[in-house]
Amino acid sequence: MVGPVLIVVASALSILTLETVAESARSGARELVVFGHEVASPGSPGGTWILIGLAVAAALAWAAAFAWSRGHRLERRMAAELDARRALPPSNDQPSRRDELAARRARRATHPAN
Repeated sequence: MVGPVLIVVASALSILTLETVAESARSGARELVVFGHEVASPGSPGGTWILIGLAVAAALAWAAAFAWSRGHRLERRMAAELDARRALPPSNDQPSRRDELAARRARRATHPAN
């Protein structure tokens, strides 16, 4: 359930960032404008760095959301594979490793080496 929440948060942050960058770019990043309201007036260099920080935060949010989703999917797939391996009974066609070792010991006992 965490994956969809992370994707929704990343989407909201991206929309907020896109809106802020688009509206603040009109003023040359001297004023930070969000949804038509001026939030701050840090000046040109400061405003630019704030907008860059917002864009980086949005990108990192998306990276975290996708990384978590991939990791969770991989974890579930590995757990399913392990469950499938444990659920399979050993087939009679192929001897297990323990059976092979027991057969070797029996052969050595009946046919000692010279």
